[in-house]
Amino acid sequence: MKTKIIGTIALVLFLSVLIVGCAAKTATPEATVAPTTAPAQPAAGSIDGKKVCYLIPESGNAFLSGLTEGVKQKFTADGVEVLIYGAEGNATTQYNQIESCISQGVSGMVVMAAIEPEGVAAAVEEAKAAGIKVMGVPVDKQGPYDAIMHTDQYEIGTTMATMACDWIEATFPDAADDSVEVAVIGTKGTENIRLRSEGMETVDACVKAKLVQFVDVPEATISEAVSATENIFTANPNVKVVLVVGDSGAQGVAQAMAAYAPDNLAQYAVFSGDVSPDTQEKLPKCEAGAYRGAVGIGGSLDDLIQSTYTIMKGMISGGDYPAETLDPLATFECAPTPVEAVTLPPAPECIDIGASIPLTGKFGSLGSQVKVGYDYAIDAINANGGVYVEEYGTKVPLCLTAYDDESDPTKAVSNLEKVFSEQNVVAYLGGAASGMHAATTAIAEKNQVPYCGVSFAWWNIHQRGYEYLFSPFPKSPDQARDVYAALNEMIPADQRPTKVAIFQEKTDWGNELGGLFKADAKPAGYDVVYYAEYAPGATDFSTLILDAQAAGAEILLGMPSTPDGIAIMKQLSELDWTPKFTMLVRAPDAATWGETLGTVGDYVTMFPGWHNAENFPGVAEINTRHETDFSRPADVLVGPAYACVQLFADAIERAGTLDRDTIRDAMADSDMMTVIGPVTFNADGTGNVLNPMTQWLNGMMELVWPTDQKSADFGFPAPAFNER
Repeated sequence: MKTKIIGTIALVLFLSVLIVGCAAKTATPEATVAPTTAPAQPAAGSIDGKKVCYLIPESGNAFLSGLTEGVKQKFTADGVEVLIYGAEGNATTQYNQIESCISQGVSGMVVMAAIEPEGVAAAVEEAKAAGIKVMGVPVDKQGPYDAIMHTDQYEIGTTMATMACDWIEATFPDAADDSVEVAVIGTKGTENIRLRSEGMETVDACVKAKLVQFVDVPEATISEAVSATENIFTANPNVKVVLVVGDSGAQGVAQAMAAYAPDNLAQYAVFSGDVSPDTQEKLPKCEAGAYRGAVGIGGSLDDLIQSTYTIMKGMISGGDYPAETLDPLATFECAPTPVEAVTLPPAPECIDIGASIPLTGKFGSLGSQVKVGYDYAIDAINANGGVYVEEYGTKVPLCLTAYDDESDPTKAVSNLEKVFSEQNVVAYLGGAASGMHAATTAIAEKNQVPYCGVSFAWWNIHQRGYEYLFSPFPKSPDQARDVYAALNEMIPADQRPTKVAIFQEKTDWGNELGGLFKADAKPAGYDVVYYAEYAPGATDFSTLILDAQAAGAEILLGMPSTPDGIAIMKQLSELDWTPKFTMLVRAPDAATWGETLGTVGDYVTMFPGWHNAENFPGVAEINTRHETDFSRPADVLVGPAYACVQLFADAIERAGTLDRDTIRDAMADSDMMTVIGPVTFNADGTGNVLNPMTQWLNGMMELVWPTDQKSADFGFPAPAFNER
């Protein structure tokens, strides 16, 4: 358990819009020379006819305008002219304005938020040499100034952290330690805001809070904060609280939270290190949405006007004035409504998921990749505590029970029935190969268990009215369409082969994909000159090869298993026929393809559903672990399998329960970024996903299409086998 050590007092950057009204709670810090309210009127000589310059960084800031005009009005009554200059963020302009004030013979000068402090210091020395009294705001060190006003930035941050922690305790009374995720939007680029940001990060000491992300935003405008918050929710979708340096940023975060969780906004909060007058009015009334609280300089705007006026009057009249003023703080907030503790049912030790995977047999090379993807994803999710289940008010780890079906559909069915009866699983993860999925998806439908499967392109399975089947993997219509689309995009028309041979496996999926290859050819500008069937497990493909060659085919399309695909390629080489382009869907998925065939296996393409060169969140981490475990980047089925677990975890969290039907409904509504890219599902359970084409080149599987994701250039035409 963490010890809650967070300061309860903080100080704020003076130029920020920080004023607190009567609802604020005030804390007075210690100061070196620090009247925390305006000093008494000094004994002074006449100031009638004198001039004071008030230099501010931006003339368009509403708070600064109100402050400077208020000071001006008070001095006007004394016969003092106040000249107000806004530098509009330009250091040269500010320096020139100081020079102008010196030339006008002013008696006093207020320099607020020097844009380049070192450059301004030289001008201040010049002003003092001319007999001008100069006040610096906010300035932490006396330096050349006659008087300074400043705040403690670190304690501003710790006070924000305290407010956030109090809100978490009141809003999530039953939350476990380290379970409420928090993000900080700050910057380490400037000294003042660096200190404030570091104070904000102490929110991690709050018992129930867990700081999961720091986003460095040099200037947290509303739009920048909206963008930063959207990125936070993408990387850490469970974040509930954000601390941001200033009011504009907090407004942006609140907007993003309202868009992200419009129906659950009571569980979200943002806290700021300063405040605008408008927000100051709204916060005590709880009228600022998810914007729950802020830290500001204590007292009203009138108090600050009076303090500034009194100090400067003493300076130009020859009276007394404090050399240093440390501004008091106040916090103001929309007080959280205490939530009565709710007794939740005890959480299970695991969220049980079942699978039957062909780890041996003819599909073993595919199933082993799928198992790795499942394991990696579950490990990553469990390393973060598991999946948050609202029903239990805590995170619960995922537990996978998987059996090897030896590439036997009958055993796969038995395995799923076994894991259902013994573990009472809430979800199924599929194995590999279309024929295997055809058997197991029926069991998922019978048992009404949500099922996510990859490594199968058989579209017909999705046309059976199944409600529990989901597959974030390209299907036969995608593959048939995209093979021609990719060729048309990558090969100039005058170099493009058009005569197609199709070797169709005598299976239901083979018939489906072969038929689609044939049907889509003519509209795309291709002619099927040869079409033949073969039985799975065939060993002699010489007749098909010689007949396709005799027909003048330039392109070979097929969908063999890995053993059949290896046999086809060896016999192509032996019979000396080299198609200019070869696509064998499924067979080259195996990581051993290149090792087994050598150069004979090069130039073969496929649609594997993913490639380790894709530029999506999480891919680099998968590759790093796979390199450690297997001395190579992740295999092609690792990514889609990993995505299935991501999708189930997201669906369970959104469902808030382990009820299978509720999880199924949440799965159907999926819309998330995964390691294979963005995923949504159609009504039939097919996924809207990227369909990358890969190609074996120099013994390596490369990504060649879409070209904006490619890891290597498309190899075309394939050279003769004896020339490789």
